[in-house]
Amino acid sequence: MGYSEEEDKAINYVLKLLPKNFEIKTDNIGNLIAMYNEDPSAKKVLLGIHLDTIPFSGKYSSSLPMIVAVGSINKLLEKDFYPKKTVGLIIFRATSPNRFSRGCIGSRGAVGELNERDLYLSDKDGVLLQDEIIKRSLGLSSSFPTFFKDDIYTFLELESDFSGILSEKSIPICMVKNQQGPVILKLSIVGKIQYTCCTPSNLIKNPLNAFTKILDLLYKMMKENKLFGGVYEINMEPKVMGVFPTRINFNLDLRSPDLKLRSELLNNLKDMINKISEEESCQIDILSQTSHSPHIFSDKLIEISKKIFLKNNIKPITIDTGILSNARWMSLVSQETGMFLLRYKKGNSPKKEEINENDIILSIDVVSEILKERVSL
Repeated sequence: MGYSEEEDKAINYVLKLLPKNFEIKTDNIGNLIAMYNEDPSAKKVLLGIHLDTIPFSGKYSSSLPMIVAVGSINKLLEKDFYPKKTVGLIIFRATSPNRFSRGCIGSRGAVGELNERDLYLSDKDGVLLQDEIIKRSLGLSSSFPTFFKDDIYTFLELESDFSGILSEKSIPICMVKNQQGPVILKLSIVGKIQYTCCTPSNLIKNPLNAFTKILDLLYKMMKENKLFGGVYEINMEPKVMGVFPTRINFNLDLRSPDLKLRSELLNNLKDMINKISEEESCQIDILSQTSHSPHIFSDKLIEISKKIFLKNNIKPITIDTGILSNARWMSLVSQETGMFLLRYKKGNSPKKEEINENDIILSIDVVSEILKERVSL
């Protein structure tokens, strides 16, 4: 988890793997920045990773990008190679939202997109984000000065592939074209009490039916438009045998790289929700709605990467993803951004003995060549 002792230990471990001549810095919220050949006037080419994990992602979900990132940098700098640009690694704090219910805390802070209100985010035990930062003596400042100020030429993020697409296609690494921006609705469905033991099927009209219809509608939209999304944090009441739920609260998540399309689908969804409400004799309320912009990665960087993939006998594919992206925030201070997903067995955590070492070697070769191309300009 972000700002945990485990995250502290993991960061210290990575430091030992980096070349000795790297300059190590920590910004005021705890991101670690390791730089080689740092010149204040030079643009930077940076890799970005995080060491906390998303829920149920498994033991190695953050280890794999870390190994590839460190391996790529070490490979780049072997044989007395001297880059024209500053090359470095950022380890972001608290990328996963599983502790403070806010994702990408580290990258938001790195570009000045956190505010004082964010300091008062708390975890399930009531521990404040502010307290965890101060405890580590990270020089907390209420003004959150931006560490990076438009001086990054290339930012590349490495992440494990949780979707299983790369396992299905037997490809070790791929490029991401779009990060689909989510719109999230918090919904409440309330209806009358009905009993499973005696209500004829033709008379069943209740929140469970309404919920099922909304779910079917959402998944149809996602399938037809090749989008990500789903429902989560589902709570049904009452939890009594023989009684249909009379209240269902849940979050609905619809993601798209196209804001116009997302808006059209959302309006259609809301219209259909109103119809479902009438059909099932339920009251359906949208309690809140939050939206986030999509992020489109650099076409030029994708084209360069394709050539390097082919050179290494890897089929170049580009996919969309809906996962949290530090690159989205780093794009505010970067000339170009890219994201690479690494094959992760069945999209979940592999057993240690099942990690594919050839995948790791190939991924290191690819990423180091891309770094070399960008730092040599």
